[in-house]
Amino acid sequence: MPFLARIVFASVLFCASYAQQAEQLHISLTGRPGEMAVDFVAHSPGPNLVFWSTSPSFPMPSVPPRHHNSSTDADDSAAPVSSATSTWFEYNNATLGVTGWMNQALMTGLLPNTTYYYVVGNVTDGFSGLREFINEPADRAPIYAVLADFGLYNDESLLSLYKDAALRNFDFVIHAGDLAYDLDSMGGETGNEFMRSMDPYGSRYPVMACPGNHEQAFNFSQYQARFAALAMYAGVNSGSGSSIFYSFDVGLVHWIAFSTEVYNYSYTPSEVAQQLAWMRADLAKANANRKNVPWIIAFAHKGWYMDTTYWVDFDQILQQAGVDLFFCGHVHQYFRFVPNMGTKNLSDPGCANKDFSVYTDPQYMATIVSGAPGNREVLPSTCGTPNPLDAAFPLATCSPNYGYGYLQVFNETHVHWWWQTTVPISQSPDPSYADDLWLVVNQHGPRNL
Repeated sequence: MPFLARIVFASVLFCASYAQQAEQLHISLTGRPGEMAVDFVAHSPGPNLVFWSTSPSFPMPSVPPRHHNSSTDADDSAAPVSSATSTWFEYNNATLGVTGWMNQALMTGLLPNTTYYYVVGNVTDGFSGLREFINEPADRAPIYAVLADFGLYNDESLLSLYKDAALRNFDFVIHAGDLAYDLDSMGGETGNEFMRSMDPYGSRYPVMACPGNHEQAFNFSQYQARFAALAMYAGVNSGSGSSIFYSFDVGLVHWIAFSTEVYNYSYTPSEVAQQLAWMRADLAKANANRKNVPWIIAFAHKGWYMDTTYWVDFDQILQQAGVDLFFCGHVHQYFRFVPNMGTKNLSDPGCANKDFSVYTDPQYMATIVSGAPGNREVLPSTCGTPNPLDAAFPLATCSPNYGYGYLQVFNETHVHWWWQTTVPISQSPDPSYADDLWLVVNQHGPRNL
């Protein structure tokens, strides 16, 4: 069955039977080769399991399962299986707030550039429909879909994400905070519906997320429960043990996710200091490995001009470490800035070509705001007038339309970014707006600032 047809079928299946079967699947990277983590919701403690195979016709799960011991098991007639860690989660109120058993499981022994098929669930309640993903795709330079501030209502870009997933127009998803609007709304049912809507692409392409201000309720409990695999695997493997801040490598890129919300909504008194210390240590380690992994790209929810009081800490750490590119959201529009150090009103327009579509060897980190896929907070009708020569706010281009962007990492020196309108706003000044940028860095490394 074609993938797009499976999306439609899966959506119908969710509506008809989600109360019984495992649901709300999304996969994530662990920071280790040959592994893929999966989060899902089941409706009993199980034991809940994940089965995987290189064949879409592997035998239906049975009990007792044969647990996975080596990569050679992947091609056996009996599919390898791992047990999930199951935690009962209910939010706020036992009537509206029951989500179910939150599960995290790990698929191991995976071969690179190989398609795997998997199911999750348990024998009592049933298993999910068949899902698939390509592990460590190597047939092209990897492409990341990058977005933030994506809600269940007014989800204008969802159909485009489904189409892109069906056509494999991206390989990974970076989500820089503010999911569902809000995960905790209606006792958590808004979060349930949002995660169901994410399943058709999130179960096929790894979703790497960080929290925004809309996740802050009850110490980020909804976010942490629904993205627990990030903490369990990518977090542990990067030394944070957290889904709030963590890092991972993909090919030529060291990705670092962190929380800009800790200053306002810290869920432990010492989290601010813990995160900053971890960031310094992680980036020092990444710089020591820059010969093998030259690019460092960061993402978090807010940018420097959205809350300048705490960005002094972040700006100093990221800029000195030589972070090449930073993605964020919070502002529900698309902005691309000239490389700058915003907390000191320093910018580098000289690194850009005439139309600001190429940045070559910038002195500072480039910042991109991709906060316009759509949510219940309707977009403003204008984004202002770009002025890339204004050191305090060096805006190269912007759009008030709905949309999201893509990042493709071609080699050690060149990455390509492009942004597309998915739905123009009413009376848009440029209904077909699109943006295109090449970032060229010939010598990666720390900056002397």
